[in-house]
Amino acid sequence: MAGFEQREKSWYMLLFQFQDIAEQWLSNHRWANLRAWSQHPDTEALIEELEATGAITPSLTWYRANLPPESASG
Repeated sequence: MAGFEQREKSWYMLLFQFQDIAEQWLSNHRWANLRAWSQHPDTEALIEELEATGAITPSLTWYRANLPPESASG
């Protein structure tokens, strides 16, 4: 029911549904995409934590707990 503007802002929620693809996109080129996209006030500390703990996949499971993308109807 969301309008186009909200869907445009929420694109990452669909991306995060795809295991391995989302992890790769976020971490490629020394986390360049995460740095460019993130609005977290301490992105560098976040990246350090993700690298030290390997928590990228567990962090994305919150998004994956929703309905899988193939269940959405056009």
